[in-house]
Amino acid sequence: MKTFTSYLTAATLAATVALPGAASAKDLRIALGLPDIYAAYEPLVAFGKTLETELQLPAKVYAMSLLTLAETAGGVRDGLTDIGFVVFPYHPVEFSEVNLPANLSMLATVGAPNANPGAAMAGAMMEYTLLNCPDCLTQMKANNQVYLSGTSTPPYRLLCSKPIVTADNVTGARLRAGAANYARWTDALGGSAVTVPGNETYDAMSQGVVDCTMSPLGDLIGGRYIDVTKNINLGAPGGVFMGLGAANVNRDVWQGLSAEQRAGMLKAAMTLSADAVFAYLEDDAEGMAAAKEKGVEIAEGDESLLKATADFVEKDVATVAAQFTDQFKVQNVDQKIETFRGLVDKWKGLTADIGEDKAKLADLYWTEIGSKVDAATLGMD
Repeated sequence: MKTFTSYLTAATLAATVALPGAASAKDLRIALGLPDIYAAYEPLVAFGKTLETELQLPAKVYAMSLLTLAETAGGVRDGLTDIGFVVFPYHPVEFSEVNLPANLSMLATVGAPNANPGAAMAGAMMEYTLLNCPDCLTQMKANNQVYLSGTSTPPYRLLCSKPIVTADNVTGARLRAGAANYARWTDALGGSAVTVPGNETYDAMSQGVVDCTMSPLGDLIGGRYIDVTKNINLGAPGGVFMGLGAANVNRDVWQGLSAEQRAGMLKAAMTLSADAVFAYLEDDAEGMAAAKEKGVEIAEGDESLLKATADFVEKDVATVAAQFTDQFKVQNVDQKIETFRGLVDKWKGLTADIGEDKAKLADLYWTEIGSKVDAATLGMD
């Protein structure tokens, strides 16, 4: 069980452990509110090793033993952990600024094609947050943390117990939606969106409560959906999950570091982002291999489904804009969305030829984003 959606429920079982003491006097604590078989675990371990070997900052990753996903943001804020893997949508008000672009994730898989949407969207999110959204950084400051990098899952697919190939096939189908935009997509295409917790999705599919779940392919293994999936549509619904702070640092800890250590940690965080993107892709490849081995029918999605999805995504941008203006009181929403959309297009182009070169992606993140951030002033005001 390695992908993100498989562990949202499992992560809530972890207990909070408060470990007092200044970070400079002990190993840095890195909290991951997911098990050590989750895709981001090994990238975080490698990040910790870099901190120790290159920056003389010993660090240890605590998977499922320090803070849950829902507790991590508060834990970073309050110093229960020094660094945390933060899931921003758990905190819609506190991180409304960064949740705005995160809610536009379906832009990843419409418009200009890209072979690695996760790589593109992680880049767009990081450049937006660090270089184009002072309001995002202000909210990070209000939560006593410093954002260094993000990451992203691969695209969401339709994992089904019956064929869903055309737009008409969605009509009347019962689809498990794990986020509001996927529920809106289902409704727009005439289906019925069903809210089912991640740990109950397997039973819901096996009992016919839902016909499909919208999930990355890695969930075929992580969620055991391979046992109840007979058909996969790779063309829909699309989108990724990118509302992540891969290594948010407690502000007091950050300010206690030397300028050289801050710069080094920022660069290591860019590598962490690339490592995590490819770790998610490895999960997806395992899921695809399992599906092919079992003889699951795999469709690309016909033109009617792709067009209906693209039309929905364009209209949904206005829905997201209204929500963040009215409900979350975010200012200049239209301008911010326009900025982010431009970055999505930019990063689709930048990552078009990235292939399987993880080091190239890390270098790209550093050159285009990290190197343009002043680590001497970031988080120091």
